[in-house]
Amino acid sequence: MAPPKPTIADYDDQSADDVIQRLRRLSQTDLAKLEDSERQGQARRTVLEAIASLRGPEPWPRYDDMEVEEIHAALRERDGDAASGAGLRAPAQGAHHGRRLRGAQTRGHVGA
Repeated sequence: MAPPKPTIADYDDQSADDVIQRLRRLSQTDLAKLEDSERQGQARRTVLEAIASLRGPEPWPRYDDMEVEEIHAALRERDGDAASGAGLRAPAQGAHHGRRLRGAQTRGHVGA
């Protein structure tokens, strides 16, 4: 069986460092697909470790596929008036990835 198609253009021609630099922009779904592709393809340890450092559960099902307004609406529905008046925000997937990326950089898995 052929490996799944990677979610990064020209993936097979890119160095591990180039791939790692693009990982933060990927959703959890795309990270999972890329991880499968990498394991079945080049299986670069540094890429797999960087992907693992960014993987995590979505706050709720389909979160990664939602637009910002859909997330806000879901929070308002879940929290009622408390969310609309208290300035609550959806979990920042990018910030979450940023924290995980900094941890990977500290461990030497990702270029600074």
